[in-house]
Amino acid sequence: MNKNKIIKFLFILFIIVGLLISATPYVINNFIEPYHMNRIHVETINVSKGTIKENKKKINAMQQATDDSISSTNNNGTADKNNIGYQENTENYDSISYDPSAIQSLSRIPKFQEVNMNFLVGYIQIPEVNLELPVLEGLTNENLNVATGTMKPGQEMGKRNYAIAGHHMPNENLLFSPLMRVKKGNLAYLTDKDRTYVYKVIKTEVLDVNRGDVVADAEGDKIITLITCTDIKGTARWMVRGKLIKTINN
Repeated sequence: MNKNKIIKFLFILFIIVGLLISATPYVINNFIEPYHMNRIHVETINVSKGTIKENKKKINAMQQATDDSISSTNNNGTADKNNIGYQENTENYDSISYDPSAIQSLSRIPKFQEVNMNFLVGYIQIPEVNLELPVLEGLTNENLNVATGTMKPGQEMGKRNYAIAGHHMPNENLLFSPLMRVKKGNLAYLTDKDRTYVYKVIKTEVLDVNRGDVVADAEGDKIITLITCTDIKGTARWMVRGKLIKTINN
């Protein structure tokens, strides 16, 4: 009798464990990750426009110093010593990268991943698909794990081709996944809290993974280009292109 009870107990235990294991992805995708992203939203949405302006100033200084250093090295064969001080002032910004080949695929949002507030330069919102995310400077994995990232250095909102990339997730409502539901005519709002730039979607297209040309400034002026993968395997790219129709002073 005791043996039968033990067997019955183990049988029930195995069923419970199996159910818990099978339910784990669902719980993570639909409860844990949305909770984490909501917390990030609350943390970033309250950042002042002064903080964003200061971030952009430091990022621009870093990029200018880098360009000057490269130019000096090319001309003299050695780095310009006048740029040494810049490293001290922008040490938190020297990890910015725009290399798409360094981006790792993402199936789960890292549990303890935080937004690097030093890289926060704005927000992107597309109300029709319930998309609202921070825009961070650069395509580092750290950035894309929790937000979107700018695809080129020196981008200015409302000018040239402002390109942003983000991850496609198993949960179609997380990170840049909602971008797949965007249609022509939808409006995208890009803001640095000083001004809001309103873009009207004029084109959506599936692209080959090697179509990096779509983010070039030669593609047009006062446009926005939003890029994500068509699926979590990254087999192709989904592009949303918008044209600036209005600028609002906040």
